[in-house]
Amino acid sequence: MTKLGTLAAFAATGVLAAAAFVRPPVSPSPKGSSPAAPNIAKVAKVAKAANLSNLPAAVQPNAHPQMAGAFATAPAVSGRAFVVEEVVFAPWGSGVGELGVLRPREANPEGPMSLAVSDDGKIHVLDQVNERLSIFDPSGGPTRVVPIGSDTVQDVAVDPRGGWALLDRLVAREVRFLDSSGKVRSQVPVVGPGVPESGVVTALFAARDGFWLEVEHKDLVRVATVDGEPDPTRPVIEGRRASPGSPLLRAARDPAGYAVVSAIGPNGFLAPVPFAAPVVELVGLEAHGTTTFVGAYVARETKTPPFTLFDEKIEVVAIDGAGVEIGRFDLPPPAGPEEQLRSLVISPNGQIHHLHVGATGATIRRAR
Repeated sequence: MTKLGTLAAFAATGVLAAAAFVRPPVSPSPKGSSPAAPNIAKVAKVAKAANLSNLPAAVQPNAHPQMAGAFATAPAVSGRAFVVEEVVFAPWGSGVGELGVLRPREANPEGPMSLAVSDDGKIHVLDQVNERLSIFDPSGGPTRVVPIGSDTVQDVAVDPRGGWALLDRLVAREVRFLDSSGKVRSQVPVVGPGVPESGVVTALFAARDGFWLEVEHKDLVRVATVDGEPDPTRPVIEGRRASPGSPLLRAARDPAGYAVVSAIGPNGFLAPVPFAAPVVELVGLEAHGTTTFVGAYVARETKTPPFTLFDEKIEVVAIDGAGVEIGRFDLPPPAGPEEQLRSLVISPNGQIHHLHVGATGATIRRAR
């Protein structure tokens, strides 16, 4: 197994959340105030755990303006204005244009597990409840349905050759490749060098250099070549990336309720990301060019039992190649307990797409 990169795991403060997580306790903050600023010593501990001081000079993170002293106690004023628009609403059901949901009494409820966006802007939703892919055209074209013959698939990636790669990590324990008609092209095992067991896989990515599985929200392992065949070398890189050769990205939840983002590579950085309320869980880490998007489910908690959450929302912060905020926007919080693997993804042209599971159907919003 080839090992690339030098960043250690952020074990001291949490891990990247691109999937469903057990939600940690939320410390209450007065409405209208920001959470208490994290102690700079804690962030230094993160840096030490990451072994950043031992990196070659070419990949040393740049100093961040907020790292010189105490953190800012409120989110920075955003410079870029994002437009968030609803592009798809699919009611619950099994017809064309509908999506499936499971809400059993004695099992985990499920909504559509994941989504991906192709170069033409079409949105490919993994509707595993109905054992199919539903492809929506935000420009008004007809919805296409592609049967996949399985209700245990949990992630989807658009294959650059045409077709799709599907991740079944718990039952078949394979990545299945379909052509543009939905016919199976090939199958690649999940377990192997870099992936000791299938349950630790947290995402599937398609790239110009092959197909990668994310392991425990940290490393990426290339399990298949560009033609969908098993990769005999299964190289490992230590983080997500916008494209081959881009800085490697990780995000961690600081115990004080902030996020810390690292980028390892030329002109890398280690940057704090404050939010408007304590971070319950991180829900996305995406990149396009030199812009990184960090998504978090934030909320406050009442001070007395039953300790209910309020002021809930998904907040997405955009930072530039130096780790400095350039904008932020809000999305609706989870409406229920339905399981999803990836609800926040980025399109090839850098637009964020969010799949929200609601009472009567699923809504896809696009931020640009």
